[in-house]
Amino acid sequence: MLVSVIGKQPNQKASHPDGTRWAVKPGVGDHHTTLTKRQHTKTVMSGESKTAKSRFQDVERRHEKDKADMELRFKEGTPTLQDFKWRQRLQDRKRHEEEAARRAKALQEEKEQEMRDRQMSEERNHRQKVEARLAGVHELLMENLIVQKRRGGQE
Repeated sequence: MLVSVIGKQPNQKASHPDGTRWAVKPGVGDHHTTLTKRQHTKTVMSGESKTAKSRFQDVERRHEKDKADMELRFKEGTPTLQDFKWRQRLQDRKRHEEEAARRAKALQEEKEQEMRDRQMSEERNHRQKVEARLAGVHELLMENLIVQKRRGGQE
């Protein structure tokens, strides 16, 4: 059965209103990667799919086993080319994580230094304002004193 879609050729894919993609005509187009709506529903509803957590745990277990096997082969002196590549990748990842930690620490120290500098600058500005006010008050007092002396001298 051919579904007519305006502006689409019969062998192109169309989007369902809910956003999922489905084949316009079964067996036409990129049918290796495209499931019909019915096939997708059957796959999801069958309950065969694992939860993300169990899938992650499976990968972690397999990763640990592969790592142990690799280390054993290195101890025995029979590493494979894949072992060398894998070991290099592990070392690169470790080095990258250390560099990232160093950069994060440097960035944190820089932020703390900026905060200290800003606080010192605010304190210095406040002190200057207070000193300016005191100088202004002192100046006014001196002017008043001079004026009072003049008045006292005139009388």
